[in-house]
Amino acid sequence: MIEILKSLDSRELATAIWLGIFIVWCLTKPGVRKSFGSVLSAATARPIVIAFFLAIAYLVAVTVILRHFDLWTLKQFKITALWLVVAGIPALADTPEISRNPSLLKTAVAKNFKLSLLLDFFINLFKLPLLGELIFVPFTALLGGLLAVAQSDDKYAPAHKFLNGVLIVMGLGFLVFESYKVLTSFDTIAHLDTLRDFILPVIYNIAFIPLLWAMSIYVAYESVFVRLRFVIKDQTLHSYARRKLITGFRTDIGALNAWFKEAWSGAFTSRSDVAQSIAAIERSRDAA
Repeated sequence: MIEILKSLDSRELATAIWLGIFIVWCLTKPGVRKSFGSVLSAATARPIVIAFFLAIAYLVAVTVILRHFDLWTLKQFKITALWLVVAGIPALADTPEISRNPSLLKTAVAKNFKLSLLLDFFINLFKLPLLGELIFVPFTALLGGLLAVAQSDDKYAPAHKFLNGVLIVMGLGFLVFESYKVLTSFDTIAHLDTLRDFILPVIYNIAFIPLLWAMSIYVAYESVFVRLRFVIKDQTLHSYARRKLITGFRTDIGALNAWFKEAWSGAFTSRSDVAQSIAAIERSRDAA
């Protein structure tokens, strides 16, 4: 335990201290303790567990490739684990929305990119003494929480504008601070491990885009197939429709959703009905 504490820098130690205080505070609240069970139950649901292990397996595969090209060493294990928790897993939470509206993929990627940069900023920024970090860590957490709330509703637009201004001022201040440190400590930072730490979150973010898109396609088809049972009750025709949808729309989940919207109020009694309905959506897609 002592060795682990010694391996932590001032920012990580400050984060651990505040996290410990927060956990203790939660445990003193009966309402929080009661809700913990339901949260744990939801978090261990089969689809979430599958997505979690899939994300880990994908991240491991990407990391193996990076290690082959000498872009990852065991020293980067900590930043890899943090990226998975801070950006990787939350990115998969966006797949249901993307499956309903594929245009949101760009928004999700941009959000994930911001989280990756935030992680990069948090880990690689020159560390303050412990006392300074004990102030810096909760302040940034509070600022991030306030910004998230301000973005949730247009009525908070003035607060959102103010908080963005605060972030810009902080960013400029830290940029000046970083520039000074780079000029005065170049020998310290001009190291391959430092470069790896800086680029790793960005590489992971780019590498996760195919997984995010693939998961969105899977969720879209799974959602349609579950509800398709209420539209096509004949098992043989139902199986045919599933195959026809996959071969017809492939990765075009926008067209898939458009088809199901029309199919929900339709009647299918033969393979010809299914094929014609899919062909109609394909013609509309090609004409657009």
